[in-house]
Amino acid sequence: MDLIGPYTLKGQDGSALDFMCLTMIDPATSWFEMAELPCVEKPVVSYIENGHKRQKILTESVIIDKTSKQIARLVNKSWFSRYPRCQKIICDNGSEFKLYFKSLCDSYGIKRKPTTIKNPQANAILERVHQVIGQMLHTSGLDMAPTADPEAVSDFLDNASWAICSTYHTVLKLIPGAATFGWDMLFDIPYVEDWTKIGEYRQAQTAHNTAHKNVRRLDYDYTIGEKVLLWKDGQLCTEETLYKGPWNITTVHTNGTISIQQGSKSERLNIRRVTPYYHDGDTNVLEAS
Repeated sequence: MDLIGPYTLKGQDGSALDFMCLTMIDPATSWFEMAELPCVEKPVVSYIENGHKRQKILTESVIIDKTSKQIARLVNKSWFSRYPRCQKIICDNGSEFKLYFKSLCDSYGIKRKPTTIKNPQANAILERVHQVIGQMLHTSGLDMAPTADPEAVSDFLDNASWAICSTYHTVLKLIPGAATFGWDMLFDIPYVEDWTKIGEYRQAQTAHNTAHKNVRRLDYDYTIGEKVLLWKDGQLCTEETLYKGPWNITTVHTNGTISIQQGSKSERLNIRRVTPYYHDGDTNVLEAS
């Protein structure tokens, strides 16, 4: 599961609307659910200069509630209370997936599998769905409509969720709704899925994609005590280096991640974000597979 947004819609009458959603998907059947996050009023304190005095002004600001308490409530309402309990949940390291959300998962005996920092590829299935939702929103005509209508946004989210669940899946070779309920989403046609065949096809697709990605990569194994450079994020200046570090590797994990020691802080990273550091000044860069 993940969060998508926030999106801002503007109307021709000058109105504006912000919304953000919680998205959930079953990686086996690709069944998809989406829940809009509610907005709450939060007091905001500001100060203005009034002569030689500072005057305190308290105003109400409407913000999107993405606290862990709200996320836990939506997950329980939209998924846990409707479908069979899962064994693991993949989520990112955001604060919204901690505290109350962690307590909810623990109460159901579900193991949280947070991804490493700045590694969206670990949640690639949902990230791809987010791209589709963005394209659907772009062509929906909601932006710059006569007015920004919350009901229109709610209808769009319902229709988008249904469309994703009833569209032919190229990996599954069927509709996600048919894989989930054993019945076609559009016609009165039963369906009996062959999960062994689906699993074999998925594994073949994964192997093909991995081989394609590794064509230009060199085999390299990181070791404990080795130094690595960390890729810098964001837009860099022309004179700025691409890396920061070096940092020492403290642990090498078996899932394509390593732990490095940054001063007094230890951080676990995906190997896509690091490159080996050479003490002798060698400028060759290896991209580890």
